Amino acid sequence: MRVILLFISFIFYCSYFAASQGLVVNYEEIRNLSGANLSQVDNPQIRAAIESRMGPKVTGKATLSVREGKSIYKSVDDAAKKLPNSEGIAEENARGVMNSQFVSYVPYAFYKNQEDKLLLSQAKIDGKDYLIEGTFTEFDWKIGTEKKEISGYQCIRATTKTPKGGDVIAWYTPDIAINDGPLNYWGLPGLILYLELSKGTFVYSCTSIEQVNDMPEIKPLEGGEKISSTDYSKMVAEKMQKLKNIPDEDSRGENSRRWKKVTVIE
Repeated sequence: MRVILLFISFIFYCSYFAASQGLVVNYEEIRNLSGANLSQVDNPQIRAAIESRMGPKVTGKATLSVREGKSIYKSVDDAAKKLPNSEGIAEENARGVMNSQFVSYVPYAFYKNQEDKLLLSQAKIDGKDYLIEGTFTEFDWKIGTEKKEISGYQCIRATTKTPKGGDVIAWYTPDIAINDGPLNYWGLPGLILYLELSKGTFVYSCTSIEQVNDMPEIKPLEGGEKISSTDYSKMVAEKMQKLKNIPDEDSRGENSRRWKKVTVIE
């Protein structure tokens, strides 16, 4: 009897141990800003100040915690915080500076629940926190034949489009059977170790992977004013337009429409 009880206890322990296992994937976030257009900044002092603060790229760190079909991707050293404050530049009248590469309102945290198809993200604008309720995108991945090694893992190249039609390049490893990745990206037959958006403007590259044997349950993000992804995108578009001081769509035609197409969660 004692042997049977010990065997049952062992089976229970193994089941619990397996269920509580998870991964923490560390990424470097790179935002290449060399394409930002400063030609319309007439004041050389303002232009020099912006260039010195921006540099060719801004880097930060992020982690992806994954367990049982749930994950949280969170910027640890948020690259966006190193960008100039948009209100400050507006006060300097640096007209025409802030384009889609210059200031990003990409949220700093994402929660994905694959079973419930729940996507939540958090962002901060002008000191205010938002909890964004988004849609769980089913990406149409095209898996290629190119291979390369990233962080010691053999990876395969895959491509897809953002909901707005932008190019997405991912490198995933089939050696880790977790179909997750940075931001809201997922759905490949392996873990995404490298993600590139907007022709290299935004890059997320794995630096290391840690197995956690007793990871706490991953729970939904909390905190901030609740807002839909649609309303959040509209709010960002309004702030961008105010910063640019561009007239409404009817008076400026295609140029204004270009600034209204701000995608926050891609």
